[in-house]
Amino acid sequence: MHSAVEELKTLIESIPELSKQANQMFESQDQDGQVKEYPLDRPKVHDYRGFLEAIDGNLTRAPEYDDRDLGLIGLPFSAVINWPLGTESGIQFYTNPSVNAQIQKILRQWAKFLSSSSSSYVLNESLKGWFCTSALDFVMGSRGGIGRNKFENLFLCDSKEEHWGFKSFDDYFTRGLRKNVRPVDSPSDWSVITHPCEACPFKIHTSIQARDRFWIKGQHYSLQNLLAGHSLTAAFIGGTIYQGFLQAGTYHRWHSPVDGRIKEIKHQPGTYFTKPQIENYDPSNPVGWQAYIAQAATRVLIFIEADNPDIGLMCLIPIGWAEVSSCEVTVEAGQYVRKGQQVGMFHYGGSTHCLMFRPGIDLEFDLHGETAGPESDPIQGNTRIAKIKLKYSKGTLRSKMGVQLLTGCGNRGETLTTVRHCFTSNRAWLASW
Repeated sequence: MHSAVEELKTLIESIPELSKQANQMFESQDQDGQVKEYPLDRPKVHDYRGFLEAIDGNLTRAPEYDDRDLGLIGLPFSAVINWPLGTESGIQFYTNPSVNAQIQKILRQWAKFLSSSSSSYVLNESLKGWFCTSALDFVMGSRGGIGRNKFENLFLCDSKEEHWGFKSFDDYFTRGLRKNVRPVDSPSDWSVITHPCEACPFKIHTSIQARDRFWIKGQHYSLQNLLAGHSLTAAFIGGTIYQGFLQAGTYHRWHSPVDGRIKEIKHQPGTYFTKPQIENYDPSNPVGWQAYIAQAATRVLIFIEADNPDIGLMCLIPIGWAEVSSCEVTVEAGQYVRKGQQVGMFHYGGSTHCLMFRPGIDLEFDLHGETAGPESDPIQGNTRIAKIKLKYSKGTLRSKMGVQLLTGCGNRGETLTTVRHCFTSNRAWLASW
């Protein structure tokens, strides 16, 4: 047994209350009769010792493709944990800070394995490999075996190479896009906000409150919890949140939704395994509790001061939950970013994200025919997700844009050519005025 798993075993057996919870969550699970068998070919676990053995076994296993309709594909730890998590004792156990810290150690070991060449054994064309016909159709949202061509045309890979050129499972999971396959919608129009992720629209919530009961049915957003008491929280009270969730097989990098400067970046640790207090809890499909996850899981707060003064300060919040809980930022505070520019990526598993706007911004969302909710289909990244109705006068806008472009470019010591590019890239938007 791996040392990190041994440490969790010692923790459970050395603290009576944890030992009680660890036993009761499996007893309650069996009494409820909700568990016949675990998905993803995992045997049913009856006690915490079996749970530890299952967790230990996962540390040297990469996620395999499974053609059954399961919400936990790619999430082998959740496939074991989510059932006892559905009990009162399970919630108490997994949200215990000491248990959560130990789970972090375990998942970091798994992350090392997924980043190693040893994890590439699932990157093949076998029935459980991620390049079989069924898997490629699943990843590309297609049917009839056309997923292969779509995958090769969209992502940076080479099907003639071993493992299609990917060095590890994580290398595959964080795969990049080929050039120009996701063009930025209206790059010169400052009123257009683009989709930062390849994600399914889940919720649009207006008039967000400083504090709200986010753990109950309905799952409201509570700014103090979502932003973890950040000093900029007050700026967003009464504002708007858009949330979208990423499917297991999709593209997992994030891109800036606006032109602007990164004002601040804050990494906020969270709870790895938790659930809201709702009835009809479905442990095989956590998509329905995305709003709760946003406020409890590991996340990154990326505050962006948009060039468009009608947007001003906004926040992009990538959220990693369960196995993933790993948000890598590829930009830094003070950096200027273009709409559509990569700003980071998720690793290893499930993920969601939020866009947050201040009050008083008149947003017109474009969900491309989708209805926000757990059954929605993904919207491509870099496409329009919202458009704002401008409120400043022509003279004020020109003045503000000129000042922002000069400070945004000139203060960085960039060349006159770059400054000219800043003006040129927004010529179409300015011409409309």
